[in-house]
Amino acid sequence: RNSCSRFVPMPAWLFVFLLSLTAVPVSHLVSLPDLSPLNLFLTSVVLLIAVVAVGVVALKLPPNSWPFHFFSLFAWTAVVDFLICVTLERWIPTLTFYLMRGEPYLKTPHGSMINFWDGTFHYALYLYMCHCIATGKTWKTAGLVWAGSIMNSIFVLLPGACAGAHSAEVKPSFFLNVPYATFPLYIGYTLLRQDTKKSPTRILTRCTPCDLLFILYFIAATVIAFVRVFASVGSQAGWAVQYMEGVEPYIGSVSKFPMLQMLVYAFYFVPFYILAMCAVNNPTAHSWIIDWSAIHMGAALQAQFSYVTGAIHNIPTFPEPGWKAPPNGQMFWLVNGLLTIMPILFWLRCTYCCRPMKTAA
Repeated sequence: RNSCSRFVPMPAWLFVFLLSLTAVPVSHLVSLPDLSPLNLFLTSVVLLIAVVAVGVVALKLPPNSWPFHFFSLFAWTAVVDFLICVTLERWIPTLTFYLMRGEPYLKTPHGSMINFWDGTFHYALYLYMCHCIATGKTWKTAGLVWAGSIMNSIFVLLPGACAGAHSAEVKPSFFLNVPYATFPLYIGYTLLRQDTKKSPTRILTRCTPCDLLFILYFIAATVIAFVRVFASVGSQAGWAVQYMEGVEPYIGSVSKFPMLQMLVYAFYFVPFYILAMCAVNNPTAHSWIIDWSAIHMGAALQAQFSYVTGAIHNIPTFPEPGWKAPPNGQMFWLVNGLLTIMPILFWLRCTYCCRPMKTAA
């Protein structure tokens, strides 16, 4: 009954799953010819169009289900990203050619970890959202978490690729990231403006002890963000030098990806922290915080996973020069543990400590 295939009865998520697995043999086949960077880019574009075309032809979907085809495409590329990760970890050699002629800036600890995140966390979200779209279920929260996660990844990846150690090696395949920089913005905008007639606007209820804890966290996170950003841009202040050398030396990576992540924290996360403190202080006037807490959680989880794993693990295939593990493990895990756990707890607080807004009769 839940089948949406025109040819073989199967649920939508299973179709997307099986379609995405074709990325494995296709990646191997593309690695065989000696493609130039431009031909590799053009071949990739043709393959992406073909993946979308297969979904359009093979599936019958409800009206206004066009995001399904984008998510099925992103699920296919997520498998490719996972193959890139395992190539960087020296488990397989399949996509070594792509790392040399497609996106050389991925030959970094950060590049390995963002591909692992895309091939696991994002991949699971794609399957879930495709299932929800095909069956008419809501996928708003999953979509907002995904939008926050993918946008944080792009905000760091694209500038870092142009500013880091591999900036002279940017190839045409760099532009394969354009859909990831545009589609999540549109999806996030659409979900935030989603019709609320069937589900009335919700507002936060007061939870004074918890809210005090979150306010203290947001203040601490703001201080940490500025300490890190000053350290990342090379401040010679004693406290900045001591923090980078003694707690988080990965901030000074030659790839510049950690520095870009610190800038994103300072200029995107900190404004959210300030607005979130206003929201929990006057909850009835800030209904927007419920949806934005999901976006913030997605962005924070992606940021912390790619940063922390890159800081503690150097890739064996292309070891990053100058990389060293955090000297002060306790302080490192305290800071990054808070920045990972608290966004999840804040989303839970916003999601489950709320009530429908009363409307005038």
